[in-house]
Amino acid sequence: MEFGGFNAVPLLKEYPNLIITRTFSKAMAGAGLRLGYMLGAPEIISEINKIKLPYNINFFSEHVAEVLLTHLDFVKAKVAEIIAQRDALYVFFKSLPLENVYPSSSNFIMVRSERKSELFEHLAESGILVRDVSNYPMLENCLRINAGTAGENQALQKVMREFFS
Repeated sequence: MEFGGFNAVPLLKEYPNLIITRTFSKAMAGAGLRLGYMLGAPEIISEINKIKLPYNINFFSEHVAEVLLTHLDFVKAKVAEIIAQRDALYVFFKSLPLENVYPSSSNFIMVRSERKSELFEHLAESGILVRDVSNYPMLENCLRINAGTAGENQALQKVMREFFS
């Protein structure tokens, strides 16, 4: 929602069987927390709580989530920064001889390249980790590349220019 601008929460009133799940990983800059939450009708959430393990959130994750929720200006600034970096990467990727660069409303961009394996190895050897999603349905030869900080993205661009030159 934070990256794409579409908020499904109003649909909860229209669809009482709808459940919305969200994570702190991307929008809240809390990837290490492994924490998310669920929105839905009280009756559905009540049923799900019956099978939820007790103490299923560790102290550290709970505390950091509380801090993030009390500093939403920081979180919004981080999201805006990631969006700007993602958009800049998209423009950069379009300038490369890639088979396809897919538009994104997330914190990553998907690219398709016939040289996917070579590119993946070159990036890894340079210390840049991306996700090979080519085994997923309809994503043959695709890599998922997360938007990083300006410095991380500059390093990525340098390595990719080297690869394609």
